[in-house]
Amino acid sequence: MYISNTNIYQVVNPVFTDILFYFTYGLLYYFLYWKKIDSNLTNFFVSIVLSDFIANVLEVSILMSFQGYKYSIFQDLVIIAFIRSTIAVCVILLLRYYSFLLIREEHEERYRNLVLITSKIKSEVYFMKKNKRDIEDVMKKAYFLYKTLSENNYPTKFENASLDVARNVHEIKKDYISVIQGLEEMFDKRHDNIKMDIKDIMNIIEADVKEYIRRNRLDVYLDCKIYDNFSVEKHYYLVSIIRNLIYNGIEAIEEGKNGYIRIIISKRYNEYTFIVSDNGSGIKDKNLDYIFNPGFSTKFNRETGDICRGSRFPYAYNGWKRSCK
Repeated sequence: MYISNTNIYQVVNPVFTDILFYFTYGLLYYFLYWKKIDSNLTNFFVSIVLSDFIANVLEVSILMSFQGYKYSIFQDLVIIAFIRSTIAVCVILLLRYYSFLLIREEHEERYRNLVLITSKIKSEVYFMKKNKRDIEDVMKKAYFLYKTLSENNYPTKFENASLDVARNVHEIKKDYISVIQGLEEMFDKRHDNIKMDIKDIMNIIEADVKEYIRRNRLDVYLDCKIYDNFSVEKHYYLVSIIRNLIYNGIEAIEEGKNGYIRIIISKRYNEYTFIVSDNGSGIKDKNLDYIFNPGFSTKFNRETGDICRGSRFPYAYNGWKRSCK
């Protein structure tokens, strides 16, 4: 307007009332709400209604040169102020709800990760306790060897070597126990007995597995059906067991094949039945009698010589069935 018209009055006159409206609105809002200590949504709504109405009255009064007032004008201005304020409050509520959803989603994600991490650590602690017993057996055998050598007058260097083995194994055991205690102190044992619904457990596992499938672009479909809900105390161990079965099934599915993992949880008589099935390569008949033995595994890395740890919780596997079709 200024470029097209050099008359400053014709430029200022159309926008002066708008300037006055926003200035008045901001000033009223500042004193009615911004300066108040008690700032809730109700006070906010009342403040912006009054700010909008009074600022509009002033703007209209300037345009009418403070003449020709009618009741209908004030009525319309009240309605306008109420409608615009209602829209503003609705926008704020939507933003708050959106923020709440983001925060809740973040908390749920953190909780899922915490459950998964805890289940992994507790399964490692279980395996370490088993190894501790193996270490004790090695230490006893080394000490028994020392006594045998000393009683049968073998050379002293053999006696000292066997005693050193027993002593070194004992030191390893002490360090091992310290590590186990440190891991156990990280988690309150009272939480082990807190019950968790199987549906919540499976929701956590399902979200983790689906994210793994998506991240690795695998052609695998996960189908989980829970026909009967129930509560589980040792849920951390159950999470580890089911995740292992699912990931084992994924690994058994040939690349490029339309794979599926199906989980069915139901109640049969007085027992709850878990069926984890897949369309992978399956388990060889010769291994079926050994798959639930602690430490048994068919996974062998030819390059490194590493063998998978295999079954970790023999007592927990009792009654489980893994069918491969």
